[in-house]
Amino acid sequence: MRIEQTMEEVEILRPANGGGVARLDSGKTIFVRNSIDGEQVQVRIDRERSKVAFGSAIAVVTASEDRVSPPCAHYGVDACGGCDLQHMNYVHQVEWKEAIAQSALRKFAEVIAPIVTVEGDQMRFRTRIRLRSDEDGRLSFDRRHSNDPIAIDDCVIADERFKEAFEATWPENCSIELRGLDEFPFAVVKEDADSQEYLLFDLKAEEIEDEIVSQVTVNGQEYQISAMSFWQSHKLAPQIIADQVLAATRGEHFDEVFELYSGVGLLTKQLIYVGGILGAYTLVESSFDALGDADENLSGYDDVELAQGRVDRFKFPKGKGSRLLIMDPPRSGLDSKISAEIMRHNFAKIVYVSCDGSTLNRDLELLSERYDVISITPLDLFPQSEHLEYVAVLEPKR
Repeated sequence: MRIEQTMEEVEILRPANGGGVARLDSGKTIFVRNSIDGEQVQVRIDRERSKVAFGSAIAVVTASEDRVSPPCAHYGVDACGGCDLQHMNYVHQVEWKEAIAQSALRKFAEVIAPIVTVEGDQMRFRTRIRLRSDEDGRLSFDRRHSNDPIAIDDCVIADERFKEAFEATWPENCSIELRGLDEFPFAVVKEDADSQEYLLFDLKAEEIEDEIVSQVTVNGQEYQISAMSFWQSHKLAPQIIADQVLAATRGEHFDEVFELYSGVGLLTKQLIYVGGILGAYTLVESSFDALGDADENLSGYDDVELAQGRVDRFKFPKGKGSRLLIMDPPRSGLDSKISAEIMRHNFAKIVYVSCDGSTLNRDLELLSERYDVISITPLDLFPQSEHLEYVAVLEPKR
């Protein structure tokens, strides 16, 4: 049920997604965006369910010392839905995220490491952003809690080179992803986000006839990434994630290595050429484009099998010796079928890279029936938003 313009003054009790949690006069719990724990705010009740409500801080009665003026002109309660935490200074964003991580992974709280942050300015770090064009051809994000487009003239967390794209006029009502993985930024334009058909444009919105393949170096290893292949959005994310996986496997030997949701082969190549783990590798990936990139990226190593298809349909072969499992699923986490398949096999170590604490918690609860969760390291690769990346390390129960 949607409640229009119902207002109430509340105290923000603790961090929660998008801001904080409070109690209404009725005793009902309400999650309040644009708030900070400890503040007194006027909350507008936007949606209400039988046991909880969701609202937005319209006015701050007593402000936290950690509240700052958002650096983006499009940030606000009913404005762009891209960022969640621009009203907090970055030190408090990290403290807020630590509380969120502890809450999402409560059962495993003892093994959660401090958040790994990226040094330097927490702006202009995204090398990929997905937008859409409105009916006038202006680049737009969705308005918060809505499918309505809100045209923007800049995105302060995106690559500075994208500014040119916000000044251009684009084909109307399209899905547009700006990509700046290397020195040649460009745009992928599709009729809708799920379409496999696309056109390439430069940042002036002029069509490019030739295919573009980005070239990126991580820890001295070169990668090609096609226009439709996934690559982490933070410019330093591939390096940071790779370093975490390398640290988790350093000095160990594995006869077989499986990388599920492998993408372009980022972690496999790191394990081979940086980590020195020279086992037999199997990569499983649904995207033809990404697996084609992986084939090129791993062309110098013979003992690699590329398995194209849905991960939930993959069956591990019978094997002997020490086995390592690496997986980096989408935000929805592991499908129940692949979770069951993993539980039927023995792995000397599992490294699980996740971008969602709640689905990671769900999957770890199942895997912990057979494996001990040794460590969980949160990575703040999404400053100004409520999201975290996680790297969890599991070993067989002893």
